[in-house]
Amino acid sequence: QFLVVQDRVSRMMIGTAKRESGTFYFRRMELAALAEVRDDALYQLWHAKMGHPSPRVVGSLPNVSISVVSAKINKACDVCHREKQMRASFPSSIDKTTNVFDLGHCDLWGPYRKPSSFGARYFLIDDYSRSV
Repeated sequence: QFLVVQDRVSRMMIGTAKRESGTFYFRRMELAALAEVRDDALYQLWHAKMGHPSPRVVGSLPNVSISVVSAKINKACDVCHREKQMRASFPSSIDKTTNVFDLGHCDLWGPYRKPSSFGARYFLIDDYSRSV
């Protein structure tokens, strides 16, 4: 009747939900507690976990300190500077793959100096699934 959500690494409980009519409902207070941002390190952590959104998006989370968010507006992370730059896109291909791993695309500018959360320094994208 209950669902418990834990952090994958620390195993710390970060939320619970109660099942009603086949649907799990989280209590709003618990969700808000997850989004608290009090200092620079936590802001950077949430910014990275959310996929590098703008400070406005991070600031829209419940209980996010407005002073922390406003201080970050002009301090984008290195990934944001590199990945959100404007560049010409590749032309659309008329050839379409029909299976996973038929064709892969890799980055040409790697290795990236800051590894991903899993330690990766290069990007490899599957053409069919578009998975990284």
